[in-house]
Amino acid sequence: MQQKIVSLEKVNAETAKKLNDAQQKVVDLEKVNAETAEKLNDAQQKIVGLEKVNAETEKKLNDTKQKSVNLERVNAETAKKLNDTQQKVANLEKKNTKIAKTLGTEETKAAKLTTELRNVKNGWSFRIGRVITWLPRKIKGLL
Repeated sequence: MQQKIVSLEKVNAETAKKLNDAQQKVVDLEKVNAETAEKLNDAQQKIVGLEKVNAETEKKLNDTKQKSVNLERVNAETAKKLNDTQQKVANLEKKNTKIAKTLGTEETKAAKLTTELRNVKNGWSFRIGRVITWLPRKIKGLL
């Protein structure tokens, strides 16, 4: 029986050692669990931060899209105004061409009339008429 007791004490010592090892493993696992919980908490905080950044980015994206739509509308309006203005310029250029032709014709007429007037003033009939009407013009001017 003594041997059984020694054997049981050995088994008891081994069991105590195994229990001690198991308790150490539990302590180690609790440390790992605490570290994992801390990492999980940090990851959740990062997720919350990233969700906020994502929401802000989406808002900025929506604002940018709205601005883009507005700019496209303004661009279309500006293109229409440009087209209208170009059409007006083309019409004015046509009118300008017609006016230039008319002006050329009128300048030609004016040159002919100026030549004709100079010829009349240089003619004998006009000069004789001026001499004849000189005295009546002087008298009229004195009145």
